[in-house]
Amino acid sequence: MQADAMIWGIDRSLDLTKGLSSQALVNAAGDKLQAEIKKKYPGGLTSGNIAVVKAGNLNCKKIYFISLEKWSDQVTQQNVLWNIIWECLSIADKAKFVSIITPAIGSGFLGYPAALVAKSMFECIKEFSLKHPDTTLKIVTIAVYTGDNETYNIYTARARSIACPGSEASKTHVRGSVSVKIYAGSLADWRADVLVCSCSPDLDLSKGGLANCLLQKAGSQLQDECNLKYPHGTQKGQVAVANGYNLHCKKVYFGSLPPWRGNGSTCKQELALFVCECLKLAHIYKMKSVAFPALGTGSLKYPPQVTASVIHACVEDFCKQNPSSDLLTYIVVNEEYSDGVAVKQAFDQEWASIAGNLLINPSSSPQPPPPLLFPQAPVSAAPKHKPKPSRKDTKEYFMYMYQSDPKTPKYWEKFHRKKTVKEWNGSMGELPYKMFQVTGSTLSDIIQLVNDTLKEQPSSDCNIIKVKEVQRLENLQLFDKYASFRHAQFPAVSKRGKLIPLADIQASTRGQPLTLKYTKRGCALDQDIYPEVNEHYLFHGTKADAVNGILKQGLDNRLAGNGLFGNGIYCAETPAKSNQYTDQAGERKIFLVRACLGEIYIHNGGTYQFKRAPCKTCQKDRCSCGKPLYDSIVAEGALPYREFILHDRCQVYPEYLITYTCS
Repeated sequence: MQADAMIWGIDRSLDLTKGLSSQALVNAAGDKLQAEIKKKYPGGLTSGNIAVVKAGNLNCKKIYFISLEKWSDQVTQQNVLWNIIWECLSIADKAKFVSIITPAIGSGFLGYPAALVAKSMFECIKEFSLKHPDTTLKIVTIAVYTGDNETYNIYTARARSIACPGSEASKTHVRGSVSVKIYAGSLADWRADVLVCSCSPDLDLSKGGLANCLLQKAGSQLQDECNLKYPHGTQKGQVAVANGYNLHCKKVYFGSLPPWRGNGSTCKQELALFVCECLKLAHIYKMKSVAFPALGTGSLKYPPQVTASVIHACVEDFCKQNPSSDLLTYIVVNEEYSDGVAVKQAFDQEWASIAGNLLINPSSSPQPPPPLLFPQAPVSAAPKHKPKPSRKDTKEYFMYMYQSDPKTPKYWEKFHRKKTVKEWNGSMGELPYKMFQVTGSTLSDIIQLVNDTLKEQPSSDCNIIKVKEVQRLENLQLFDKYASFRHAQFPAVSKRGKLIPLADIQASTRGQPLTLKYTKRGCALDQDIYPEVNEHYLFHGTKADAVNGILKQGLDNRLAGNGLFGNGIYCAETPAKSNQYTDQAGERKIFLVRACLGEIYIHNGGTYQFKRAPCKTCQKDRCSCGKPLYDSIVAEGALPYREFILHDRCQVYPEYLITYTCS
């Protein structure tokens, strides 16, 4: 079967000699396939990433190798699966390919449920086509093993449900240029620019069923932001706006609704006010899509036909006031709830009618809605950009940083900060990174830092380091992950001030990191770095043959050897320590990395195999109390050199590559 690109599942070592299917692939493609893989991806492939190589003698142009873990956690692995499919489609689209072929991903020994994978694949493909109407990608072929009748039937049934209008899971309605789509599904798994959710007046997201689902999916940062921005909860008619974090959205709009009472006249007014405000905010901030649940139909006991009619009327009113808007509106009804099917039917019936039964005048001449249904509450105007506070050590500064989208360092050249990191990432192709030669004062500053820290803590086998070359890595994908982790530290700092620096932690006896001590104020290494969240430059030594993989995929704690304190990414404050892990002859390589240490745990005991940073309450790494953990470990004690250990690859960005000789 012929296609421009082919997706192929493989062991993350990228060794094509493992498995009969991979061996058959090599036999068909030719020996150059394995050679190219070794050259481009010497460190193998991490779960969720994609290796793109030429297809050799196969009837396609490229092969997209993917690696998945065995099925265990539905939420995590379903997200990984969706992201892999989406990324493969994006790469093919950017290459101007017309066709792509994929297997039934995850079937076989990986144990992925065929029905869930089929649903995810078809929904992802459909969503991609909606988001990219001008894509050159026209044909997506899903290949299923001919002997697996069960999987084949599942995929063909899913395909028919999409192809046949009578069996679609959604219905589309057009009001002006605004499209409204009614779906059965879970809002927590939905992909839209904005997700809308009702909540308790005090904005405690754990109290509501749907709000709690969003909180569990988004992470605790969602509740932290709500507490920080809205300490007194929400008022009548107010929309609380928060970031989406791990949800598939940019923003979440929260609002409180009263429980249904009597004839519900007040409830209908407040529901209409909330829905209208959400639509207006989405329009003001140029959002492309917004997803509503069946607001109020759960514990608040709103009749489904009332909610459907109110939302219908609000959309009609929005279209009249904004005739040029192309806002895509989803209504997502969870049919798994006890009355979910009845709620879905109420929305389908409401939107199938020409006018709503309750709020839209059924006469042939359109009439404005009754004024009480649409009280003219002031729309929250788009905020003016506040000036950046001049002092970095203030709570106001970190609130500003938290509310701003992360940008690249000001000295980056190709991926400059005129765009945010997310804007850059959205426009990049296969290899979104570039190496730059470091020269001038920055080169001098790095050489000076190497020499000063080495002089403070020398080594018997490396007394003098001669730096031959320094290169700077600009890798958007890696920096995006790193900047997101760092960004998540800002809310805590904006509330209680800077995190406790290493030198001020009572259990620490060796003071601040030497790299901080010897960094000249105002130099490049002092720009766009935040010691207030314990972000510092540190050294990391490596073998030359591992450099290319690190530049592409970053440092990975899962690939670390058996360190003194368990698996982790190990860094040092002096090149004397990092030099121990480099090639021991000729030119050597160490990275000067950005490391976001966050809240630090000091270990002064002997060697211990930490599984992760310990709990801040019980001080154990293997605890079940569910309390927050430290972010990093610094091992001191009787060690000649301090060890800086991080367990999340997103905490480290390998910004500078130093080539040197040692004597």
